[in-house]
Amino acid sequence: QSHLRAGPVDLRGNSKLVGWTALAWIAFITVLFFAPVFRPFWPPFGETEGVFHQNNVNFTGVLILASAAAFWLYWQLSGRKWFTGPRVQGSPEELAAIERELDQIS
Repeated sequence: QSHLRAGPVDLRGNSKLVGWTALAWIAFITVLFFAPVFRPFWPPFGETEGVFHQNNVNFTGVLILASAAAFWLYWQLSGRKWFTGPRVQGSPEELAAIERELDQIS
């Protein structure tokens, strides 16, 4: 049972639909923004020289994958050995007092 109250904007049970729609939209625009604005690997009609050049290739996908690989490698080699999650600041009594104070405000 949740003690949260509905705010001025309430989805009334449609939150899963809105959430999945948002994720689908993010996936769609991610692929769309990775796509180059023109075909970099095929020459224009009749032209065969200078097909592959750094100025006509979209490096976004390569950079995203390289970043993901670097983060994964950092996690495997270091992060998982020392990261234990967020630290709670304050005793349970202090946190309960803060929550009571916030409940009185709203």
